[in-house]
Amino acid sequence: MTIQQQLVSASADAIDIFTQQNRKAVVSGGHVPIHQGDTFVIDCDTNKIRIAVATLNQHPQLFSIGVQAKQTGAPLVPEKMLPISDLNASTLLKYMDAHFYK
Repeated sequence: MTIQQQLVSASADAIDIFTQQNRKAVVSGGHVPIHQGDTFVIDCDTNKIRIAVATLNQHPQLFSIGVQAKQTGAPLVPEKMLPISDLNASTLLKYMDAHFYK
């Protein structure tokens, strides 16, 4: 599986699990290719919080994750770099559980 496929799969799985566990949640997401890598954004439409998950070609063993206000882009949680081995639905769900409306 490529890093891009891992990013999309982990994000889509996290959205599916979160919305199944939290029936009142309104969550959407999408893959956003960027020149230096890939990004997947996961949005909570109720409280307007966005989680951005990015991989960068120059750091193939790492990915970044950050939480921001969707409308302003203001960071709510500082962006964090994690090992690519942590790029899975479980990691993303921790961020979603902490910041999204349930």
